[in-house]
Amino acid sequence: MLLVARHLTKRYRRATSDFAAVDQVDLELGEKDFFCITGHSGSGKSTLLNLIAGFLAPDEGTVLLDGEKLSALDDVAASYLRNTQIGYIPQGSGVLANFTVGDNVRLPFYLHRRMGDPAQRAQTLLEQMGIAHLANQYPAQLSGGELRRVSIARALINKPCLLLADEPTSDLDPDAREAVMELFSAIARAGTAVLVVTHEQENLRHATRHLIMASGRLSGA
Repeated sequence: MLLVARHLTKRYRRATSDFAAVDQVDLELGEKDFFCITGHSGSGKSTLLNLIAGFLAPDEGTVLLDGEKLSALDDVAASYLRNTQIGYIPQGSGVLANFTVGDNVRLPFYLHRRMGDPAQRAQTLLEQMGIAHLANQYPAQLSGGELRRVSIARALINKPCLLLADEPTSDLDPDAREAVMELFSAIARAGTAVLVVTHEQENLRHATRHLIMASGRLSGA
C-alpha cells in the first residue's frame, strides 16, 4: 500500500477536559485509489488530512508513506518528503496574489533542489487543467473554478504519489464543482492516490470509496 495509517490519534484540550479530534483511525490507500471522506463540521476530517500530510504530529499511531514513517523524519527530511511525494490542496485556493498563475504553479518546484524544467512541466499541467491561456494572468483576474485548477496544478508540479484535498469544491458552482471532481478522477486513473475531504454528497459518485468521519472516528460507508 502507498499510504498506511494505523491508530492515528490527535488530542486537544478544551476547557478542563481533553478530546480526541482524531481517534484511533486506520486507513490505507493504494495507487489509483480515489477516496472521499464526509462528515459534519468538527468531526476531525481536516485534522486527519493534516496528520497524513505530516503538518501535525500524532499523539498516537503512525503514518507510512511508501514505507517511510513520517514521525521518524526530522524537519528537513519531512519537508522534502511532503514536497516531493504529497500534493496538498488547502481549503480556499491558497494561491499567492502577487504571483502570476504560472509562477504559482512552479513555486513548489523551487523549494528543494531538483533537476528538470519547471516551466515546461507547469505549462503541461495548465494545458491539462484547461487554463494554459491564463499562465500570465494574476489570481484577481480568475474565477473561483479557475483558481481551484491553479491550486490543483500547483499540487501536481512535483509529480506526487498522493494528492490530498480539503473541501476543494466548497465555494464552486455546480459546473465548476463537477469539472474539478472529474479532474481528480482522471488524476487517480493516471496512478496518483487521491484523498478528498468534502461535505457535498454529489461528489461521492466520482470516488472509488466513501468514508465517514464522526467524532474523530473513521468508518466505511
